[in-house]
Amino acid sequence: KVLFVNDIDKDGSGTPDYMDGWGCTTTQIPLLEREKTIGSNHRYHNPENKFVPMGVSVEGLPTSIDTANVRIKFDYPESPPETMQLVTDNWDVEQFERSKSGNTIHLTRTVPRVRVVSNTGKIRIWKTDGNAQRNVATDYVRSSQTLMTYNDLQGINGKLFLEAINACTNWSGMRIVVSLSLDGGSTWAMSNAVRVTSMRCNFTAGVVRPFTFNGNDRVPFEPDYSTPLAAFTKAVSAFQGVQKHNDANGGGDRWWHDEDGSLGHGFAYFQYEGPDLGDTLTVRCSSLLGRRHDRRWYFGKTGDAGLTHWDYGAGNVNTQEQLAWWDICEHEIGEGGDLKKLVVKQTYTLKPERASALFDIFNDIGPAGRYANFGLHINTDPDVKGWGCLSNVGLAMATNKLDVANITRCAVSVNMPTTVNKSVWEVIEGARLTSYSQGGVPGSLTRAVWLETFGVAWDGDKETLGANALQGNLFNVLNGQPLAKRHPTSLSGFPTSEVTITNIGDITLDNARDNLRFYDPGLFPGVFGEQPKNVFNMEVGQ
Repeated sequence: KVLFVNDIDKDGSGTPDYMDGWGCTTTQIPLLEREKTIGSNHRYHNPENKFVPMGVSVEGLPTSIDTANVRIKFDYPESPPETMQLVTDNWDVEQFERSKSGNTIHLTRTVPRVRVVSNTGKIRIWKTDGNAQRNVATDYVRSSQTLMTYNDLQGINGKLFLEAINACTNWSGMRIVVSLSLDGGSTWAMSNAVRVTSMRCNFTAGVVRPFTFNGNDRVPFEPDYSTPLAAFTKAVSAFQGVQKHNDANGGGDRWWHDEDGSLGHGFAYFQYEGPDLGDTLTVRCSSLLGRRHDRRWYFGKTGDAGLTHWDYGAGNVNTQEQLAWWDICEHEIGEGGDLKKLVVKQTYTLKPERASALFDIFNDIGPAGRYANFGLHINTDPDVKGWGCLSNVGLAMATNKLDVANITRCAVSVNMPTTVNKSVWEVIEGARLTSYSQGGVPGSLTRAVWLETFGVAWDGDKETLGANALQGNLFNVLNGQPLAKRHPTSLSGFPTSEVTITNIGDITLDNARDNLRFYDPGLFPGVFGEQPKNVFNMEVGQ
């Protein structure tokens, strides 16, 4: 029998599930951060907890045996509730940013991370299931010490419950011995045993919420995908809010990723600890790098630096240290008392064969070619439909198969992103930057430009209007107006090169040959959900 370590947080209480349901006191474990807001009732009752049942029966006793003298005890690698404790790990994390001008910024830090663990034993045996309120004194079965009576066993219909606290290293690596006494526990007449395996086998999907600024407050950006015009309007407005704040403050905070705050980001990771599965998942999570981050192996990827600061370097693949930061980041966004976590995550326990197969898929699409084939990056290839990094959170579809057809039905990726002709986007950017550089009302010229771009294909590969039609429309808007011709040369400041539009040739726009640039304004977690059970349909390990 395989048991999965009960260390995820199914009820969203901010504590691992093995700490819930049995009355862990604040003397033993002080209130954790989320508990300071929502309270600690989950320590006494977690309705999301479910344990693995184990049946025990005593049969064929001679009629001469007085069942009042029958005792049953269990010997097993026990992890008592009172051994739970707080430990602090130091995680090495980093942020690497490639600016649109090609400059790089590399920041590192060591972050203390507090965890609730037990360094004793592997499992617990309970008389009641995990979703019931439990009392350690009456519901917990201690190894070698708790002597159950015959009537006790009958009273629970011979059903006990197993909870895994730590992983073992070998298959069937834990032995539970059940012994029977006929004289009240003085001598033990017979015994039987069962072997079990415990492992941690989790998959986590994460989203860094897109945000913009209201004054100095970072506030959630909620994309509107109802029409291309609505998407442009909100996306550019959010982008302007971020850039205006950064320009006024000499740049953004890289540990918030302010430069591309309105884009958001997506990542995923696997966490495995247990017997060797003979696969890449085991190798990666047990490697030195994996062990540095609690046996987690991260996946994330971004587009080119011409579009986004989320580009982290060669191959656009995020490093383990970069994504580890977002995994443990505790930043909040919002105003007043209405605060939300910047990073939203959901963890799923998977059967090992499912986790291994899914890990291989992630690992296989890591190289640029395969990644592009599945449309999992922000790209400039007109023949490849891409959804950006946020598709990392949508690799488990309704049928648990990864293919193009399922990706299009993914609850995370559906209707993302807006597809924008590359040169059209450059015109929009030029109008935006011109508005700023002239000290005018941000967006005044930009809005006039993007009002003319609503003909951009929502689900196709080319702008739906003819090249001359859109170019002519934009010329009518920009005729006599200055237009910035390139991106800023630094993270702040404005381009020095502007042109006054006097003829249609001043607008670089060729819909017949231009690739599309997939502008992904991020995923609002209202779609992803605080508890996004509708996004994934994964097999729960137990």
